[in-house]
Amino acid sequence: MRVFLLVCMLLGATQQASYVDKGNNKGNIVDLKSNLNLNIPEHPLFLDDSKEVLGIENQPIMLPIKCTWDDSTLVRFVGLNGLPGEVLRISNNGISVKRFGLDQKDEFKDAFIYDFTTSEDGKLHFLIQTSRKSKYPSKYFILLYSSDGVYLNHQALENENFFARKIGVFGDGNYLISGFTKGMNSQSITYIYNPRGQLVKEISMTQDLKDESDQDPSKRKITAQQNAEVTAKALKEVLFSSMGLLDTGEIALIRSSPKGPLYLINSGGTARKIDLQLPENADFITMRTGHGMVLIFFSQTLNQYSQKYTYELIDPQTGAVKEILHANDSKMGVAVGCIGPNHIDFIGAGTKNTTLNIHHASWSH
Repeated sequence: MRVFLLVCMLLGATQQASYVDKGNNKGNIVDLKSNLNLNIPEHPLFLDDSKEVLGIENQPIMLPIKCTWDDSTLVRFVGLNGLPGEVLRISNNGISVKRFGLDQKDEFKDAFIYDFTTSEDGKLHFLIQTSRKSKYPSKYFILLYSSDGVYLNHQALENENFFARKIGVFGDGNYLISGFTKGMNSQSITYIYNPRGQLVKEISMTQDLKDESDQDPSKRKITAQQNAEVTAKALKEVLFSSMGLLDTGEIALIRSSPKGPLYLINSGGTARKIDLQLPENADFITMRTGHGMVLIFFSQTLNQYSQKYTYELIDPQTGAVKEILHANDSKMGVAVGCIGPNHIDFIGAGTKNTTLNIHHASWSH
């Protein structure tokens, strides 16, 4: 049985304030415009070795896959009825597996996990929504777990006027929450929250799935079909977006578009924008951050039988592409785990297709 990926397509300076600060969130974007270097070094990726994950069978994996600061991989599998299962933390050598379940608190055991992330201190943060039958019906919470999978506490999110779907944690503990608005003309929206779940600021980002019309979308009359198309676009681009924490304490945010853009956002709300330089026929897949790098992963269709997988390493300080890597082994699929100074990990089937393995690949400079 082969490992396959199911993408979860389900709808479902720091200020200590409980109000939305709209005073200084416009025109606060630094455009880095990537230097397109025609002599960018290109390297093939080689599979070095594979480590079997102890006690875990090969089974369908759900995106997103995340990485911790000690290069452990955070992954979850398809649960009952095709819904997301529990989150696992798998060490780089495959020996240690920690489970992060919602059953440690009765009021959250039936909640839905939309996203999860890790902070610099190793703790895990879950973005969840409770069930309608919960003690807190259909409400968004952030659940905090220790690095060993022990539930610590929770915090309700202010502002129920949007669908929260993605979470990131800044170096100072503030949160970046991304989602899309409710109602007609649904648009993407991104907020900064403090650790108490209070809304601090809305982040305004140009080209972030905003309506291109000059008219205020809320005042425009559109048909039900047009509204469905707008909502579907916002949903797709938000659900397929990626977040990652940088060494600078910023969060890298990218939507699922061949040109991005890639936003580097600090806790004060300032965003630096990098336009990606991907080939015209490229399909963006995901992004990883780590060791001072941003890795952009995309594919190109060569013919009806084969895909070409390519990885660009970007310097987040300058926006320049430093290296381009090409996969040359079928085990280097789309399940990208952690990245290092000269290696990329992949999650996939072992030699017998019944075990789950971490495949380590590297390149020479």
